[in-house]
Amino acid sequence: MIMKRRVFSIFLALIMAFSFTMSFSFAEDAEGQETEAIENSELANPDMEQDSTKSELEGEEESAEPAAVGQVDGLNVTWDGTDVILSWNEVSGAEGYEVYRSHQSKAEDDFGFMADVSAQDELTFTDPERDKQFVDIYRVRAYVTDQESGEKIYGDYSANANSVKVASRIPIMTYHHLCAKNKFKKIRKYRSLYVKDSDFRSQMNWLKNNGWRTISTDEIAQWYDNEIELPYKSTLITFDDGCYSVLKYAYPVLKANNQKATIFMQGNKTGVKTNTSCSRGYKFKTIGKDKMEQIKDEYPNLEFQSHTWRMHDRIKKKKPIYKFTQAQIDEDCNRMQETFGYTAIAYPWGTYTSRILSSLEQNGNYKIGFTYGSNAYATKAQNRFALKRIKVSGGASLKKFKKWFN
Repeated sequence: MIMKRRVFSIFLALIMAFSFTMSFSFAEDAEGQETEAIENSELANPDMEQDSTKSELEGEEESAEPAAVGQVDGLNVTWDGTDVILSWNEVSGAEGYEVYRSHQSKAEDDFGFMADVSAQDELTFTDPERDKQFVDIYRVRAYVTDQESGEKIYGDYSANANSVKVASRIPIMTYHHLCAKNKFKKIRKYRSLYVKDSDFRSQMNWLKNNGWRTISTDEIAQWYDNEIELPYKSTLITFDDGCYSVLKYAYPVLKANNQKATIFMQGNKTGVKTNTSCSRGYKFKTIGKDKMEQIKDEYPNLEFQSHTWRMHDRIKKKKPIYKFTQAQIDEDCNRMQETFGYTAIAYPWGTYTSRILSSLEQNGNYKIGFTYGSNAYATKAQNRFALKRIKVSGGASLKKFKKWFN
């Protein structure tokens, strides 16, 4: 019995040893076949490994770029009385610098190429074309050259630099009537609204001789929206009510000095012909469509804008702005814009409400609006449809006028 068990054990051991040997042999054969396949593949494609290495190197070469160049800083603009002179700090590694200029506008597309300055030269540029009554805006960028393509690789633009000090506030001067010097003493009613022709001439001549630039309502709207820069010596000259005396006395002075101004017209007082009368407790001649068209052709620097259609006519001694419904205000604003194409408005008596501000916003064609009576500078902190103006009173001295231009 014992003998049988020993034989069985030996037999079982032999079977297990045989199975292990066979498994190992199969695994070894499989591994050998795989190795042989790889070797055969390499023999069939002897350049495969070299191509792979070459591809990796080419990828590295393609991703390599010329060294970037830094941003120009320290751009400084000075005025020597004749020319504008630009200077800036050196940028390490730069081969040269390009200078660009824009006339007033901050828009990217308005900057034009001015000059290419080599890094070997003095880092300055002189612009002899600058008009001192305008703001020219400059920027500079450095560059290096790609040795393979020959193309320039640019750094970022410098911060903008202005040719002159720019305006942060604008004095907007307001007139109504003008009259001959010898008739001023005879005026009793509304005398503070009349300015002598000789005084107006002195005021405009002083502005011109002291470098003050007169602007349009469109320019002040662009300034308000940060689309352009205006020199700090900028002013807007305005006339309320559309009085014919403006054409008679102010127009010749403005034209002779090449100065801009704006006349705010009453829609229901703008007749086909000039010399229509206005019923406001007193009568005066008003500008008609005939003269408006003539002025637009002869001297576009004198523009016409809205003083509302009929909100200058009191209703039972009340200002219409307080009596009109929202619908009536909308109709008034829309009618002026549709009839004349006006884009700016000055409120009668300088009075405005949230309803008219809403109406102007909804219309969408008005760009800017003006109050009256507060005697303060216009700033960007004010509502775009409520910029403040300064009243020019009859009989005021030139000294008093000049104080607003310090």
